[in-house]
Amino acid sequence: MKHERDLLDLAMGMAYPSQQQQTSFPKHNVYQMLDGSPYTYFMEFALAGYDKNSLDVTLLSSGHLLVSSKTNSERKEERSYIHRGMARRDFSTKFYVGKDVEVRNATFTDGLLTVELEKLVPEEQKPRSVEIR
Repeated sequence: MKHERDLLDLAMGMAYPSQQQQTSFPKHNVYQMLDGSPYTYFMEFALAGYDKNSLDVTLLSSGHLLVSSKTNSERKEERSYIHRGMARRDFSTKFYVGKDVEVRNATFTDGLLTVELEKLVPEEQKPRSVEIR
């Protein structure tokens, strides 16, 4: 976990996860595409058994990314579980991503919620090639 924190601090200035909420649920990955922009990152959350309509992704003005789910607790159970290894509970987890980060996209496919983040870097701060004469 310490290595992840260092990587995110370097990459995006992220405090990981938010100090107020140190949780291991839901499990998640943070990655970059090897052939993509060095300013684009993806957070992938394992949410088997969740419905897309119960999920919420919010970028707060404080620079935090909030991922949460509110399940319908009044829904009548149609099953009697012998073993229930997949969670289906309300959750809320928060990550500091920085005020210069934008959420570009969020998709939910095959039980994985993927959030695309882009660090906004002004052109004058991006590396540029210098012509050698």
